[in-house]
Amino acid sequence: MPKNTIPALSQKTKRQTPVKGLTVPDTAITLHTVKISPHAKKVNVINLKKSKKAKYGGYTAVPSQEFSALKKIIEDKFDELSHSYDDKLKSALKGLNKNKDAARLHVASVIADKVKGFFSQFSTQNIKEQLSSIALWATSTEVDEFGLDPIFAAKAKIFFDLLYEKWWRIETIGIQNLPTTGRALLVSNHSGGIPIDGAMIVTSIFKEHPAKRITRPLVEDFAYYMPFVNSFLIRTGSVRASQENAERLLEKDQLVIVFPEGLKGIGKPYKYRYQLQRFGRGGYIKLAMKTRSPIIPVAVVGAEEAYPIIGRIDWLGKLFGAPYLPMTPFFPLLGPLGAIPLPTKWYIKYGEPIDMSRYSDEDIEDDILINKLSEQVRTRIQEMLMEVLKQRKSIFFG
Repeated sequence: MPKNTIPALSQKTKRQTPVKGLTVPDTAITLHTVKISPHAKKVNVINLKKSKKAKYGGYTAVPSQEFSALKKIIEDKFDELSHSYDDKLKSALKGLNKNKDAARLHVASVIADKVKGFFSQFSTQNIKEQLSSIALWATSTEVDEFGLDPIFAAKAKIFFDLLYEKWWRIETIGIQNLPTTGRALLVSNHSGGIPIDGAMIVTSIFKEHPAKRITRPLVEDFAYYMPFVNSFLIRTGSVRASQENAERLLEKDQLVIVFPEGLKGIGKPYKYRYQLQRFGRGGYIKLAMKTRSPIIPVAVVGAEEAYPIIGRIDWLGKLFGAPYLPMTPFFPLLGPLGAIPLPTKWYIKYGEPIDMSRYSDEDIEDDILINKLSEQVRTRIQEMLMEVLKQRKSIFFG
């Protein structure tokens, strides 16, 4: 059937005959098709009558005068709809032209609101709130006084073991220098851009030492202001660095790790790798004297190359609660992928214990002695680093 047509049946019959896809009753006047011409706006009524002389015994179209009333109704309705449509279209166009400036402002305002809403998701405050609201996927009903969660720590150990065994393939040297029982203060170099070396020392002692001892690293204050990171560190056994916390741990005969270099160690440029920074004012020496804890020097090799720092972005790091954001040859150039540490070969060497029990309470107030002992420990760790580096043949293969 052609487009813009309206079919109308004049009457019903019992037998029907198909004509070019249409079903036409076998009557004198059977099917009337009203065709509307879009150009002349006229309605032509076509009457199909049976013609015995037509080819194939079909039907021929002849003009009909029997539907003048129907024709008039359709013409009037068409004109009415046409005028109504034209009036509404003109009214809409007129209103649009009149308020086009307001419309532009409205659209611009809507777009601006959408853009603001999108980028607000990535604001510093929102990121902190989202990270803080992340539920921990394994928790225990019993934690120690410092927040160590044994169940969560066991789950996190799976990740640390993967880094220890597969990614960095860490080897330990001198693990026998650690006591099987009793307190000890482990003093280590700090390196690697991100403070992951403490977690690897903890993993090393638990995996390699016969007593499988739990070690508590002291962590810088800034880490406890970073959302999600603070909760993760606490639940995996880290303790906020302070003289009071360290004393309490050592009095309980635990192993404690300190990093006297602090931020200077993990943030130093790659060209200064394995060159120990200043060890502060010797607070860890006073701690060992006061608690009669032996000092065990620790040297970590491999972390410097795992995250080679070529620069720092201080302002961006502060947005996330960190003192700086480290720059490497791959980060932030490659985005999150560039933040993945390189799979270097690591070594962790434990030196022989340094006895601190022979010092008295008066020695704690002797600043000259404190500085001298601190420099001796620093020198010993530097020597241990050089010893391992001399034996190492490859950064990635050892």
